[in-house]
Amino acid sequence: MVKNLLTSTIGLILGIFAGYFIISYFSPTQLLIPTSTQTVLTAKPKEVIGFLPYWFLDKAKPDYGGLITTLDYFSLTADVDGKILKYTAPGESEPGYLALVGGKLDNYFAVAKSKNIKLSLTIFDGDEDRIGKLISDPISHANNLVSDLSPLITKYGFSDLNIDIEPTKVASPEAQLNYQSFISEVRNQISERNLNITMSMDIIPTDFVRTNHLVVPGSLARYLDKIIVMAYDFHSPSSFVTGPVAPLYGAETTAEFDTQVAVQAALSSFDPGKIILGIPFYGYSWETIDNFERGAIIPTTAFIESNIDAEDLVAKCASCTATFDETAQESYIIYKNTDTNTYQQVFFPDAKSVGSKINFVESNNLGGLAIWALGYEGNNIWQPIKSYLTH
Repeated sequence: MVKNLLTSTIGLILGIFAGYFIISYFSPTQLLIPTSTQTVLTAKPKEVIGFLPYWFLDKAKPDYGGLITTLDYFSLTADVDGKILKYTAPGESEPGYLALVGGKLDNYFAVAKSKNIKLSLTIFDGDEDRIGKLISDPISHANNLVSDLSPLITKYGFSDLNIDIEPTKVASPEAQLNYQSFISEVRNQISERNLNITMSMDIIPTDFVRTNHLVVPGSLARYLDKIIVMAYDFHSPSSFVTGPVAPLYGAETTAEFDTQVAVQAALSSFDPGKIILGIPFYGYSWETIDNFERGAIIPTTAFIESNIDAEDLVAKCASCTATFDETAQESYIIYKNTDTNTYQQVFFPDAKSVGSKINFVESNNLGGLAIWALGYEGNNIWQPIKSYLTH
């Protein structure tokens, strides 16, 4: 009888705990089951990163509240040993480092923090020789980098470290493995030093479709919280013909490559929420002999046409009419250059093209947008971004 009573008591206690677990675990807030009187919606945070280059500190707005969610300072440079490059020559300070420690960013950072805008810091390098030396001893050089960065991260309150290493030459399998080890150790050092920051990386579109570049996205996915697909410069000063700078569509019809193809390739290695679509606030103007789209470029005539310059051109040029390329989802102008008796072809972003990119981001459930760069913008291009963040 005692045994039966003990068994019943234990069964009762276990039943109470089981019932509590079932009620707690399968409560409506956990199951998110909509009823006739209640629907539970979970909104995915939207991110808009604004890159602020040190050379645009006099052009950028002091306040980007309501327009971006993250302000990224571009940039500091990693030296051959991983330490932050502080001097470019004896007695000559590296400008990115000098602008940061010299206080030129202080007001931008203070305003951003007051508007709940997060801060990110980019480490950039595009010098082939320096990159080769940087990854030649990946573990110790990664340690040096994070050691140098730690006090800056703490002092300025950065919550993200952005890596932008951009070599242009073909890389050997050994170099690819060294770069992977370098990124792995940077991530490891961030954790060991309890820096409590995320880690992101800027990746050019062709890195997702070629296997002989230094950056092999699939091998780096485990170390990164997000990536920025730099979906611009599909046509650039080095191109032979004019064309959209950041075409959304058109691959295999009017173009060899486009944003959609790059993003679809990125989705094979990254969850969509980790992918940030990089968009330009600039375009290019080329000089041509022909007045049709995608005409041959007269060499060495290209120059950057910022969104604000393009807006001014459209407003002041009586003979200029902007045309919207429905395939590329980008605007362009072709007009006669009376000084040279040739034509200028200008491809540039505007509010309509940015709106198309936002629709693309939302339809593919991507994590957000990244703007290159703050300081290029005119008056109208922000409107679709405002709507994106508020609706």
